[in-house]
Amino acid sequence: MTTFSDYIAAFRNAPKPPSDYAACKIAILSCGTNAKFDQILKVTLWKNRINAEVYLSPYSMHLSDIADSSGALYQFNPEIIFLHSDINDLIGDRALNPYDGDIRAALNEGFDKIKTLLFLLLSNASSLIVFSNYSIPVYSPLGVREIEYFRTLRNINEELISLSETRPRLKIFDFDGFASSIGKNNILDYKLYYEGDFRVRPDLFPALAREYAKYIILKLGKGKKAIVIDLDNTIWGGVIGEDGINGVELSPNGAGKAFYDFQRQLAAFRLSGVVLAISSRNNEADVWEMFEKHPYMVLKKSDFAAYRINWNDKAQSIKELAQELSLGLDSMVFIDDDPINRDRARKELPQLFVPELPNDALYYPSLAGDLPPFGTLDYTAEDAMRSAMYQAEKNRREFAENLSYEEFLSSLKISIKITGISDENIQRVAQLTQKTNQFNMTTKRYATGDIEKMIKNGAIALVAYVSDRFGESGLTGAAIALPYEGYWEIDSFLLSCRVIGKKTEEALLQSLLKRIKEKGGILAKAKVIFTQKNVPSRDFYKRMGFKLESFNDSAEEYSTDIFDIEFPDYINVEERF
Repeated sequence: MTTFSDYIAAFRNAPKPPSDYAACKIAILSCGTNAKFDQILKVTLWKNRINAEVYLSPYSMHLSDIADSSGALYQFNPEIIFLHSDINDLIGDRALNPYDGDIRAALNEGFDKIKTLLFLLLSNASSLIVFSNYSIPVYSPLGVREIEYFRTLRNINEELISLSETRPRLKIFDFDGFASSIGKNNILDYKLYYEGDFRVRPDLFPALAREYAKYIILKLGKGKKAIVIDLDNTIWGGVIGEDGINGVELSPNGAGKAFYDFQRQLAAFRLSGVVLAISSRNNEADVWEMFEKHPYMVLKKSDFAAYRINWNDKAQSIKELAQELSLGLDSMVFIDDDPINRDRARKELPQLFVPELPNDALYYPSLAGDLPPFGTLDYTAEDAMRSAMYQAEKNRREFAENLSYEEFLSSLKISIKITGISDENIQRVAQLTQKTNQFNMTTKRYATGDIEKMIKNGAIALVAYVSDRFGESGLTGAAIALPYEGYWEIDSFLLSCRVIGKKTEEALLQSLLKRIKEKGGILAKAKVIFTQKNVPSRDFYKRMGFKLESFNDSAEEYSTDIFDIEFPDYINVEERF
């Protein structure tokens, strides 16, 4: 399915999306005509198990929608707003003749008006806002003498980036880059532009929808987290067990350069927080000899958080890797040169994303641009530490092999630091809410602006940092309680699966209840909203002595008087407020 017509037909013929699809409300504010774009975006999101409700601004009303604080846009209350403005919004008809007066002054005056509306939108809506930057024209009547017009537009785009750096809810979509990838002369169909005011060719709507979908996927915490990689004929050319170290293709030049560059791309993914793992049908000794002795291996054994190097079925190996890494199969990507392995993985593990590889290995480096989005919207210190954290977790498992669980915990030298949510950690907290599934009581997904608003309205908001003898786990827990008349409600309570069962959940709850007591609270209420993935957290409040007040097929509600929780001596809990 690739064409505009394919997507429209898919929308018309699609059954009702399953109830377990993630829901999201999205607004599209766009200059020009955008008819049917909402349908194409919905179909694109269905492929990612997201069921979107979409508000599409009426024709030429995208800026008026923002200005009307009681209008349809704000009543719709979207979670994400995509705002697409173009040069016509800045200087009107002068876009066709930019030299009728001072072009720099005119562009900056127009942009000041857009900024005023953008700030109004940020103030009136709690949504994530994705603003498209301005496409720099390829043509000027001045030809090679052109300076001012293009430079001013570039400066405006740079200012947009600067605005986003201090406003976490504002993201900038590089529409100029998108247009360049298509070919700027191909963005417009002049007949459709003059007859219907289409600022983007409708047959490019699917490609644009795929770009928008990346933001939505990451906002909902559905970004991929790991790449499981094959080895032979994937990260080097040839079969190591047959060709030997000197016979495989891998070098910074010549035929082996494509594999060398592909490894560099994988290394870059790792540094951005993506977990790397290996699934290879091979002799393990041959593999590690290749890693240790080949002079042009970019990737090292230590770059991989887990591996299955054996002669077993790859689908089974991938399931084992997912279990070892505590990751869902839907958060993993499997890359293998063998189409038989790819097809089997797709059939056996339908949640797994398995891309097609180019037939010619020289095109492997082009694969990176076709992979789904990884991680979350914001890059944090924990992302940079992720591979080291997985290595530390592997060391913990090996350390625990001959110990009872209590002996293991007492030997870890666990240290838990509880502190408040601050400017320094709020992005990480938002990231946790967006991607944590297993130990997450309500699975509410929040942007930084949502959390800031709750704190402003009196919420208690805490985070937990965990470390032990093997290293730092980083910020791995968060809790938010909201004040109501006569009680406090625990709105969000979540932890990374890396620290579950190490008394972190008890320490965080204890600190939260203590803060509630300090605020004069005597009663706390809590809810568990069931999802397919949060089974490990469902009995937590019950185990902690909360009273079950009500329940149904989708949720349980609890309450408790404020109480203290005792910890073993080997757990060091430090509170910093």
